Amino acid sequence: MKLVADQSDVDAILARRYDNGGDYWGTADGRIYVGNPFSTISSLGMLYELGVGKTHEGIQGGMNLILNAWREDGRIRIAPGAPMYPCYTAESARTLCRFGMKANVVVKRTVSYLLENAHELGGWRCNFTKFGRGPETECANPGATLYALDVLR
Repeated sequence: MKLVADQSDVDAILARRYDNGGDYWGTADGRIYVGNPFSTISSLGMLYELGVGKTHEGIQGGMNLILNAWREDGRIRIAPGAPMYPCYTAESARTLCRFGMKANVVVKRTVSYLLENAHELGGWRCNFTKFGRGPETECANPGATLYALDVLR
């Protein structure tokens, strides 16, 4: 992927890598999603959009945090002891896919988990989200569904 932004944008994101108390935009206790814009998942997403390759040390470290958060059933735990919502599992898997890991066993099992846990009417529901809580989103809400569809794509 060709870098589409000024290197200063990449440097600004990399400079925030320890801000949450751990390395690679995580926390000291292992959380990889602490809100935006500088969590492990969101920072990797921004770096991807800026054209940073998967061999970059920061990308490798962040992806390893996501891989270490994976569970055998296909879910990805974004924080120790936190519930494992499909929206965060799908968003984490999407990050891995963006960096070319679609053939990795973690992503393959996570795809199976997502397919096994889709609502019978289609889509995915994340009970954590503060948005999409009306009757029209009883079966699925937009964020979780879009993340899951992006992984499947």
